[in-house]
Amino acid sequence: MPATHADLIAALKRELLFLNRGGYKSIPFLWRPALLLEDSPTCPARDSGGRCVNLPCPWLAFVVPKYRGERKPCRHIAVGEQGETIDLLYRTATTEEYEEVFRKWLVATIARLEKQGAAETNRRE
Repeated sequence: MPATHADLIAALKRELLFLNRGGYKSIPFLWRPALLLEDSPTCPARDSGGRCVNLPCPWLAFVVPKYRGERKPCRHIAVGEQGETIDLLYRTATTEEYEEVFRKWLVATIARLEKQGAAETNRRE
């Protein structure tokens, strides 16, 4: 997990920028669509194909402890309004649909964490 609250927000913003610039559409897979987070430059295990568990992965902060030991724990992040996980969206939505749900989650999560950070700063002052 990231060292600080600011590191987590920075990772979310990098991911949103990658998504907004069409990063997932530029990944040349012929046999499958690009996978959220797993095929992103923000994934520390992307190039190794290894497990995320022993790597400093910012996305583990959003995975419930029950799934943190999975080979691909980021698939268990709830990003939908009804708690839909990335894994469920892969099975029930089109690429465009799950990218839009993910985009909304990134924007909302960034806003929530920035608000929390501001509130913590105000309490300390």
